Order: sequence, then structure tokens, then C-alpha cells
Amino acid sequence: MGFEPARSGLVFHCPDAATNAVICWHTEYMNPAVDRLREVGREVDAQVLARIFQLAARP
Repeated sequence: MGFEPARSGLVFHCPDAATNAVICWHTEYMNPAVDRLREVGREVDAQVLARIFQLAARP
């Protein structure tokens, strides 16, 4: 079962370009950070990632 915004109580609004830029930055830089943590042997909990990546949980 994937992330369901309606059930989470979260509401996503992107009123301007600045907000969109932050979302883009988060997506572009968090993925490599998680990959690097895994490369050095750190365990990254899938439930934590589901909270960080609200729109699409990473396996």
C-alpha cells in the first residue's frame, strides 16, 4: 500500500515557484544522501523514508 495523502491528513499546496524549488531540491539531494548512507553501511529504515518522502516512499 502506497502513501495516501487523503488518509494522512496532510495537504500539499504549491503556491509559488519558491515552494516548487524546495520540493525539487529535496527530491534531487535526499535521494543521493540516502544512497550514500547505504553505501557506507548505514541502515535506513523504510518507515523513516516513508515519512521523509511523503509523495512516494522509497524502498
